[in-house]
Amino acid sequence: MDVENRPVVGVVEDSDDDFVLFARVFRDEWDLRRWTTGEEAIEEFRRDSRRLGELAVLVVDLSLAGIAGDEVVQRVREFPEGRQLPVCVFTGSRRDADRRRGMDTGADAFLVKPSDAERLRQLPELLAQLAGRREGRRHPAPRDAAEPETRDRRR
Repeated sequence: MDVENRPVVGVVEDSDDDFVLFARVFRDEWDLRRWTTGEEAIEEFRRDSRRLGELAVLVVDLSLAGIAGDEVVQRVREFPEGRQLPVCVFTGSRRDADRRRGMDTGADAFLVKPSDAERLRQLPELLAQLAGRREGRRHPAPRDAAEPETRDRRR
């Protein structure tokens, strides 16, 4: 694949070990852009929200220090460029409550971090599917905080 035309995956991940494993699997077909904190990612998007439009997909660790991953997803969805961006929550937690927390704030997929590179190799196909769905898809604009969120994310 031509290096200049490779899709860009944004990764918000504070663990160097997890990012190295992620990079090892994706380095041949994807360009990775990393932020080590939710604050760092959101600040860059605030300075230039067009950065979101450069991403094929955004992968966010749910258990970040500072701004947690679910809040990062929610804030990304507030940008017009972030409403159609496929977002995947990627975490070590297997708890149903964490899955709901990630999906309720606007994620398109929830993945539990595999403990080895072989299982991680299955992720490029999922991320490619998410990136392929980007065209023609938009999340609704955020509603007033007083209005309850009722949309079904499974559609």
